[in-house]
Amino acid sequence: MASLVPCMAFANEGDPLPPKRLLYYYTPNGFRMDRFTPEGAEKNFELSPILESLSAHKDDILVLSGLDNKPGNYITDEDEGGGAHFQQTASFLTAAHINKEPFGAGKSIDQVAAGLVGFDGAPYRSLQLGMHPGGMTGNCTGDNWPCAYKDFISWADETTPMVKEVNPPVVFANLFGGAAFGQSKKAFNKRKGRRSKVLDVVREDAKALQNKLGKMDKLRLEKYLTSVNETEDKVDAMQFGLQCDPGSVPTPSEVYTERLEVMLDIIALAFQCDLTRIISFMTHGGGATATNAYNWVNYKDEPIKETFHSISHHKGVVDNLGKIEAINKWEIKVFAGLLSRLKGVEEADGSTMLDNSIVFFSSECSDGNTHSMDNLPIIVAGGGQGSITPGRHLKFTAPNNCYADLHIGLVNAFGLPVNTFGDDGTKPLPGLFSG
Repeated sequence: MASLVPCMAFANEGDPLPPKRLLYYYTPNGFRMDRFTPEGAEKNFELSPILESLSAHKDDILVLSGLDNKPGNYITDEDEGGGAHFQQTASFLTAAHINKEPFGAGKSIDQVAAGLVGFDGAPYRSLQLGMHPGGMTGNCTGDNWPCAYKDFISWADETTPMVKEVNPPVVFANLFGGAAFGQSKKAFNKRKGRRSKVLDVVREDAKALQNKLGKMDKLRLEKYLTSVNETEDKVDAMQFGLQCDPGSVPTPSEVYTERLEVMLDIIALAFQCDLTRIISFMTHGGGATATNAYNWVNYKDEPIKETFHSISHHKGVVDNLGKIEAINKWEIKVFAGLLSRLKGVEEADGSTMLDNSIVFFSSECSDGNTHSMDNLPIIVAGGGQGSITPGRHLKFTAPNNCYADLHIGLVNAFGLPVNTFGDDGTKPLPGLFSG
């Protein structure tokens, strides 16, 4: 389908530079690493067979090899009880070791960044988007791992996953319709004032309950009040009109690939219209254990009939490895399409939206058969407004190969003062900023 994204974005009046954007892009089940890793030296590398679709963006990307998320790996035998994708997905943006119980993951790096950015010029501190809703509560698999671990990558704190929006027409209407677009300024201000009054009443009613509650209920109430305050901040930050015309609401579709393309349009539009500076996105839940076959991908001229998760347990079978490679190539082609969307938007200063973005792409594991979080498949796209030098393949070895250090470096490149992160992040990843 044709992209919804127009070709021009506009900076806020008086802004010397367009805003930076930060995007975390998750795709499940790992990669066939022998066909993912490029050959060649840092600046003279050859794109691998899986990465061929990125040829138009070779100068826009960093491919990072050898980075390990050690906390996300199994630590004891007790970890192994069916918990691989649960642990790894929850560790994807937290770089923390995940236990079945007590329940907890850690604050994710996108929310660390969102907390530092606040509502600086955009009505949403961050957006959480995906293609499958997942479960906030309850346990999954016969080993009773919390469903939330595999269904969410953004965590407000150790015990609070951030709900993601998964219906493209609904996301579009919420972001671009109603109070922000398509009505008079008078109607907008009236609706905004009404929302503020409702929030005031909700806050006062909640505070009145505090002295009547037990310790645990008081903690829940405090989290609720925090969400109310954040909603009020969003309302206060809303301005009449949008900085771009997003077009019409997309047509609903039951076809996964069509919904995926529309969601990528919405991601680009949300950045272009400056509704947020930070987005996390999941193409599927951890392990992609849904019953749907990946039949939109062909292998040996036939649609794949199995689920991606079942194929990822390849056991070295040649056809399974071939199917994984075919799926991986499709995933990279989709990702390349997103980069083309960002690069196709010209900003007011003549740069592109990709020039001003930092896009992190990876999976919860490197190989779905071993469930290892060593040597993760990682691409960083965009220049972060000159803070990152793309067009390179960087190889890392111990002790300077800490995955959490990459997240520190990316947030630093975004302009935020983070010095430690996760269980083992202590410094910005070396080499990220040098050309």
